[in-house]
Amino acid sequence: MIEKIKATRLYLDYLEEHYYNVQKAWKELQYKCSDMYFIYDDYLYNIIDSHVKNHDDSKLSKEELVQYRERFYPVNSNEEGGLDNSDKEIHENFNNAWKHHKELNPHHWENWATQELNKGYCSHYGWQINCVHMIIDWMSMGYKFGDTAQEYYEKNCDRTDNITLECTIPAHNWEDKSGNNNHLTQGEVIKQLSLKENIKLPDYSIKFIYEIFERLSK
Repeated sequence: MIEKIKATRLYLDYLEEHYYNVQKAWKELQYKCSDMYFIYDDYLYNIIDSHVKNHDDSKLSKEELVQYRERFYPVNSNEEGGLDNSDKEIHENFNNAWKHHKELNPHHWENWATQELNKGYCSHYGWQINCVHMIIDWMSMGYKFGDTAQEYYEKNCDRTDNITLECTIPAHNWEDKSGNNNHLTQGEVIKQLSLKENIKLPDYSIKFIYEIFERLSK
């Protein structure tokens, strides 16, 4: 019990440090990107500011707090990565927590980039707001681990992730993987869970984030 309390305290200390680093990164980005429209446009600025003030709030939720602590601050052999059933349960719990976190936090590009992949659209200002917050998050990690937001992106831009695809298709006959013919009507949704996909930032957003990277490097 005491070990779990200590480990939880360490994890909460990390969350607090990260939160303050995110606020610090937001101030730095405001200064270095003062000529960019999302800073001087009050509407966009206030949305980003609100998102940053509530950064990673879901990590205190019941869906994430214990699951993240067990994954990154383990207190026994099971949590550290043994081969028994409890270890498998911990990893499964963390994967579910990570999925929950991505779904609630659009500063992770897997969130809105997957929406773009599935539905073919993304709010014009929405993706830009999310990109700014995303870069702030990377900057804050760089304060702790000694790299830059650009270095983080270039190391991770090709990673593979588990996603849930939801795609609406027009009415026609299609053949599923089992070889069975299925008749779908307009508006029906096909779901495939735990599909591994390489989720990349859409091309239109890459130019935008490199404009920010350039200013941050000065």
